[in-house]
Amino acid sequence: MPSAPLTATDHTLAGSAMGRDENGNMKFTLKFNQSRLGKLYHATTSSDLASSSWSDASPIRIGNGGVLLIEIPITPTATKCIYRVKVWRK
Repeated sequence: MPSAPLTATDHTLAGSAMGRDENGNMKFTLKFNQSRLGKLYHATTSSDLASSSWSDASPIRIGNGGVLLIEIPITPTATKCIYRVKVWRK
């Protein structure tokens, strides 16, 4: 059964924060308050916004209909990181 069409609210970022994981490593957390049930969310990273080469920054997460957190490990030696999140239907 196909899922509902994507809308702007499927990928509205509610907040972000920098912090440390349970091992003390730096992380960047993206928060979506209203993730869409069954939609796929995937963070990628690049050092150049215009780049055609983006790397995985997180595993693919499945929307749960509520709060969805995407935690991205931060490389201490990186001088510039740009993140984007793709949202799509299964």
